[in-house]
Amino acid sequence: MHTLTSHVRRALPVLALLSCISAHAAIPANEAQALTNLYNATNGASWTNNTNWLTAGAECTWYGVTCDGGATHVTGLALASNQLAGTLSDLPALTALQALNLSHNQLTGSFPMLSRSGLHPGTIRINDNQLSGPLSADLSSLAFGALYAQNNQLTGPLPTLPFAGMFYLDLQKISSPVRFRH
Repeated sequence: MHTLTSHVRRALPVLALLSCISAHAAIPANEAQALTNLYNATNGASWTNNTNWLTAGAECTWYGVTCDGGATHVTGLALASNQLAGTLSDLPALTALQALNLSHNQLTGSFPMLSRSGLHPGTIRINDNQLSGPLSADLSSLAFGALYAQNNQLTGPLPTLPFAGMFYLDLQKISSPVRFRH
């Protein structure tokens, strides 16, 4: 009995540590909900590849989703040429997003709202969809290196864009086509 008790005592700290790790190794509920909303709004069941999507607690294994090293935040979405169809939902809950590639799909609606937190996408690729209307005004609060938005039906004036640090901007087929390279 004494041996069993000592083994249990030694195992308790390890079990407590493992439970803390697993408790912290999940993305926040609002990020998981943003991904689920994207899936539902863009006909996720018909995507070319939707591996693991909607498997609760496994968001970092969902096809096209990249998370940080601790699997605590979504840092990338790469769903290009994946048959996403429908209105693109806003993504402000993805506060650690560094790369967004939703190009070459059938996305409609307006340019999505992105996070206004301190972490921002390095590259935004929403080109070759059917997005319409003006570019989102929240772009002026983001710091990003490249924006690919060509071959949509975007119209209207350009918002004030943060050109500092930007190395590529492609907005062909907007009311005033602009190309910027640094």
